[in-house]
Amino acid sequence: MKTYIPSIWLRTPATLATAMLIAICANAAAPDTAPAHSVKNLKLKVSPNGRYFVDQNGKPFFYLGDTCWLLFQRPNRQELDEYLKDRAAKGFTVIQAYVLRGLEKKHPDGNSSLLDATPLLDRDPTRPNEEFFKNVDYVVNRANELGLVMGLVTAKSWHVTDHAEKVFDEKNAYVFGKFLGERYKNNAVMWFPGGDSAPGKYEAVWVAMAKQTTCLLPRSGEHVVLHVVSQSGLARLQFHPIRA
Repeated sequence: MKTYIPSIWLRTPATLATAMLIAICANAAAPDTAPAHSVKNLKLKVSPNGRYFVDQNGKPFFYLGDTCWLLFQRPNRQELDEYLKDRAAKGFTVIQAYVLRGLEKKHPDGNSSLLDATPLLDRDPTRPNEEFFKNVDYVVNRANELGLVMGLVTAKSWHVTDHAEKVFDEKNAYVFGKFLGERYKNNAVMWFPGGDSAPGKYEAVWVAMAKQTTCLLPRSGEHVVLHVVSQSGLARLQFHPIRA
């Protein structure tokens, strides 16, 4: 199986990172005055050489992402707007967040959701909680309105591996992936099944989920799984084409 690896590396020497940050901030408009360019109709795919993204017109897409893993669980609407406007003004193009990260108010790593709604009813991936996903809808749409693509990590590895929070198997992962793909097929989103955790013996579960997130970047009739690989302090994005 051919793997497409783009030339995107996510670690930069401190001096260069500082210079880049100064340059970005110096040229960015203030959050309240930054022009909003909606990307809701943006359709991304992998370039013909497999090394970067292009839009539906073949224009290269520059991926500059920021992570706010609990974006769907902690900020209120005012905080959300402040955060998204700030990131858009600073030149970011992608916001990365977990769709499913913790099943109850208290998470295993000590974080907590500030929403009253849990993501799943009775911890069942085939029964997503509409109240929770209405908030996800709002966040995704607002990000797109402000010119930001949403990088959605489908689920924390807890929910797939041998962990007290495990809820997924191949069958219900397929159903949950289909739900996500259908719900956000008209939004500018990129999908990250598995996040930065090696799939290991659970690869079939992640693949089942990926096959039905129909917004995944199409390439020659394939679905493309975007996965973050971390090695020795470096991280890179990999494209793994799989047959639907």
